Amino acid sequence: MKKIVSLILAAVMLTGCLFMLGCSDKKAKVAIGIGGIGPLTGSTSKYGLSVKQGAELAVEEINALGEVQLELNFMDDANDEKKTMEAYAELKGWGMQVLLGATTTDPCIKVVAKADKDRMFTVTPSASSPKITRTTGMPM
Repeated sequence: MKKIVSLILAAVMLTGCLFMLGCSDKKAKVAIGIGGIGPLTGSTSKYGLSVKQGAELAVEEINALGEVQLELNFMDDANDEKKTMEAYAELKGWGMQVLLGATTTDPCIKVVAKADKDRMFTVTPSASSPKITRTTGMPM
């Protein structure tokens, strides 16, 4: 659990820092939309819930600093590839700028190919197949 939270915090903070490098006014508050996808229901929900709670904590702590404002929209895919793709489309329509997920491996393999085509910055906190990084031209 601590490893997952640490990875999420590191990813969110890195994203915020990289984004702020391009800002000229250091006092401006910038909203970054982070879309999360993972199982919040079903037999693998403990993984998705851990990631969601860790991301919520990270967003709360970063937003409290006041320089960058993050907005998290985390959706349930119930560890189902079809639901993962539906969640991705909905999050993209919402204005997602960074994808956190998918949390579990098979849905992540499916969504990362689409995210790569869309040039969406993607980080997965726990999916573990080498197919994930081999399907993308972008670093994960």
